[in-house]
Amino acid sequence: MQGESIEDILAQLKQQPDPLDKLLAELDKPAQPETKPRNAKETTSKPDSPFQSPTDRPIPELEAVQADLQKQKAEKAKAWLKNLDRPSEDGIWFEEFAKHYSSELEAAIAFLEGKL
Repeated sequence: MQGESIEDILAQLKQQPDPLDKLLAELDKPAQPETKPRNAKETTSKPDSPFQSPTDRPIPELEAVQADLQKQKAEKAKAWLKNLDRPSEDGIWFEEFAKHYSSELEAAIAFLEGKL
């Protein structure tokens, strides 16, 4: 390469594809879905993450916990409503707040959840 001029070297470089352009072109391509066939064992295996749950069947334990939690929230909201001083400023405010809900109990639950 010793006898070549800078112009010759630049011309050679221009003929070669730029690796950065190649990478940018690959990034512009839409992502291709994985085409590997799945076998029956993979489709019935446990989810990859502990936070995923199958959507095709309910989980009885989870439903029981959710029902118990909802019951506790309702009991707490009933006690709060029982102790609410209706003619007070807080009581009047709550009356207006509750108009946006189907029941005072639902409004109380929402209010108490927002305070947590």
